[in-house]
Amino acid sequence: MMRPAGACASWKSGLTARLRFRLQLQRRRWCWRRRLRSVAAGLIAGGALSAPPVLGAFDAAPPGVRAAALSGAYGGLGSDPEALAWNPAGIGFALVPALRSTASRPFGLTDLEQHVFTCLWPWRGWSLGGGYSSMGRTDYYRESVLTVGLAHRWGREVAVALTVKALALDLRPTYGADWGCDMGAGLGWRPRPGLRFGLAGDNLRRSGIGRRTQVRPPRTWRVGIARQFDAGAWLAVDLVAKSDRPLDLRLGQEITLAGRLALRAGVRTAVTRGWPAVPTRYSLGGGVKLWRLRVDYAFVSHPQLGGTHHLGIGLDAGDPKESPAAGSGAPKVVMLSPARRVDLNRADVETLTTVPGIGPVLAARIVAYRNGHGPFTDIRELSRIPGITPEQVSRWSPCFEIAPR
Repeated sequence: MMRPAGACASWKSGLTARLRFRLQLQRRRWCWRRRLRSVAAGLIAGGALSAPPVLGAFDAAPPGVRAAALSGAYGGLGSDPEALAWNPAGIGFALVPALRSTASRPFGLTDLEQHVFTCLWPWRGWSLGGGYSSMGRTDYYRESVLTVGLAHRWGREVAVALTVKALALDLRPTYGADWGCDMGAGLGWRPRPGLRFGLAGDNLRRSGIGRRTQVRPPRTWRVGIARQFDAGAWLAVDLVAKSDRPLDLRLGQEITLAGRLALRAGVRTAVTRGWPAVPTRYSLGGGVKLWRLRVDYAFVSHPQLGGTHHLGIGLDAGDPKESPAAGSGAPKVVMLSPARRVDLNRADVETLTTVPGIGPVLAARIVAYRNGHGPFTDIRELSRIPGITPEQVSRWSPCFEIAPR
């Protein structure tokens, strides 16, 4: 049975209309996805252009997993490759070469992935650091930053550093692609074990990026202090001031268990009045160290844009407490002669702090344990004190003695 010509034409026109409708619907979906990506790119571009009300990926996706878990309270605490982006003077206190690699997705957007690679090499009181960061996988926003830093340490307490960085920004098709250079500096002071101070400045020249756009990253000043309240517990506080931005207060705490497992938390909030509402952000994270390999994770919240996950892996080229890689100017374990050894049963808190690696808090624990349990009969009994591991006791054994009574 043959179908009438009119019916066939009607069927074909109906099929064509349905195909056109589906094609238009698919185009609309694609356009909406493109618009959403444009909005996300606009937020980040706003951060790059230093618009005061916008806090984009430059603030929400900090380089480094450990620093991210501490909400950026890293100006006084850091002494690893991540410190290059927060206070470059921190790399001056490093004792061994180290590598760090970080990956993150700001606000959960795949198109805005960030990858950071940092490294450092200490030698005879000098430390050379380098870092490369890339963000963005779309045609709307791409950013690359190459940083080189040099730090010098005087004795064990003071270190200064200078950084030079090149930033390439691609905001096609609105602004085009350009690049620029800038510099930063840092100062670190560690007067005694368990107490650290830091002062750093970034984008000091505020040189414009490119000849056409003249994007000027905000000049940043950071003051940080870190205090060790226990053998494995640190509390860090940073105060950050940026041009055209509210004043930031950042708090972070890190607790290390058995020298292998680290738990971290932090909070960041604005303390300057009269600015648009700046959201308070929280962070959580942790890390595991296995031999010379370490794996870290951090989550940073944002009430409007969503959270950001950070995952990092690192490698240390040696044991920081035993390696002489930093040369003659490096703080290292001193092998005391028998005539200069510390009597474990007679030393007070001040005398115990002369042993490298023992601070006032740990020395007070040793004295309290001795007063409560009686004199020590073996140096290995120190491992019974909370916060002291058998590895630490092995390193301290040449420094102690138990004199006959």
